[in-house]
Amino acid sequence: MSILGIISTFSKSYEAFLVVRFFEGFFFTASVVIVWVLASECVAVKQHSIAATIFGCFWVCGYCSVGILTRLVPGWMVASWCVAAPSAVLSLVQWRSVPESFHFLAEHDKSVDLRAWLRKASPNVFHLSLINHIGNDNVKKRDLHQFLSFIKENMTYLGYLGASAVIWIISFMIYMGMSMYSVYLGGDVYYNYILSGLVELPAYFMAPLLLDKLGRRATFISVNLFNGILFIILAFINYHNRSVFITTWMVTKMGVAGSFMYLFVYGGEIFPTVIRNSAMGICAVCSNLGATIGPHVRHTESYISTTMFKIIFFIVCAFIMTSAQFLDPLIGRPLGYVDPLVPVAPVRPFGGLGYGGLRGARIGEELAVERAIGAERAVENAALLGGGIL
Repeated sequence: MSILGIISTFSKSYEAFLVVRFFEGFFFTASVVIVWVLASECVAVKQHSIAATIFGCFWVCGYCSVGILTRLVPGWMVASWCVAAPSAVLSLVQWRSVPESFHFLAEHDKSVDLRAWLRKASPNVFHLSLINHIGNDNVKKRDLHQFLSFIKENMTYLGYLGASAVIWIISFMIYMGMSMYSVYLGGDVYYNYILSGLVELPAYFMAPLLLDKLGRRATFISVNLFNGILFIILAFINYHNRSVFITTWMVTKMGVAGSFMYLFVYGGEIFPTVIRNSAMGICAVCSNLGATIGPHVRHTESYISTTMFKIIFFIVCAFIMTSAQFLDPLIGRPLGYVDPLVPVAPVRPFGGLGYGGLRGARIGEELAVERAIGAERAVENAALLGGGIL
């Protein structure tokens, strides 16, 4: 992504620039999703809401930096270099310093790396010696065929994937539409843009309270209900009543940002580890469509009605609430919960750990939950769930 950003500054034609920027935007959405998947698979499920708050705060930092950067630098080429160069350096640093996720290592039977991961997470674990490393890692390649086979055997997840993709498209459309509309509120466009980023912070700080107390689905649906009501209110507020309109608009932007961030938590917990990366990757690719449409929804004010874009966003919020009713997050369940939708193959040894074939018992997820209270407890529970440490 950073390389494409640098290449775009050397484009000799508008068409070439558009092509490069298209692929840069494509990788941007994917990178956001992948970073969240990696982080969520390295922390306990109960800490996902806290992770969302941390991600949200850094997101706001980057969001507001765009307004500050465009105000200070002389042109888009310099701005592109200011963004792409640090991103390239940071990518190289992270390549060497950020470990693979716990779930990925368990899912791919990388017993040696898993031992190192557990040892680093909790150096005082006594049961690490019980994880028997048998020769080389028993690695299984995860490809498109494996993903399609899983979906074929568990057709319910195909419905989950379709509903999730639509929700991601709509959510990104609303978020990008509201973000880009901030420069049309009147006054200083840079100030408006930065302020529209800062108002997101309350939504992110409320994440632990809402997600843990109300649950993922209830929170996601409630926030979208809140947003839908605010869009209707916006439709009836006179644009020239500046203080009331802008205040309501900013509160609505806060709600939209909350829905946007909660979607990462909720969406990432719908799919089991074996298909999570592929499923969320598909959702991320689809979301680019919504991100492209979002900034242009405001043009309906000129061609149809001044309230049309608010009505459109109200309708899609209602659609999100309806679609979310059919999505059921699978992790965060009580220890030992078995997903009834996924057949459980006979237990086989995984580097010494009993581990189900299609991960019906979702041991990878449960181990990730138990990491919050120590890797030693994680290994003990793996023994209980998987039939013992061999």
